[in-house]
Amino acid sequence: MPVNSPKFSQVPPRAYERYNRRMLKKVNQMDYNRFHSTKGRAYTAFITIFSAVTGAYLALYSDFGEEEHCFTSVRTWYANKKEEFWSLSEKEKRDLEEQGKL
Repeated sequence: MPVNSPKFSQVPPRAYERYNRRMLKKVNQMDYNRFHSTKGRAYTAFITIFSAVTGAYLALYSDFGEEEHCFTSVRTWYANKKEEFWSLSEKEKRDLEEQGKL
């Protein structure tokens, strides 16, 4: 509190309410502008996407050495799904052989 300011008990209640109302309005407006501006939304979107990509890279590709670690099961599942996607099943191989394309 500044040295020359009146004590709280000396301020009329109406003046105190008016001061609080004005100050809270300014503070709320500053928070709204900070988080709802176009740059703020773009920044939030960028950070969210960047965090997701970084987390996926760490979980699936980053080198943690040869020992087992907390991402081993996720990496095994991902490797199996990737292999299923890029390879042909036995039925697909038979169908292609019958068509003479394999």
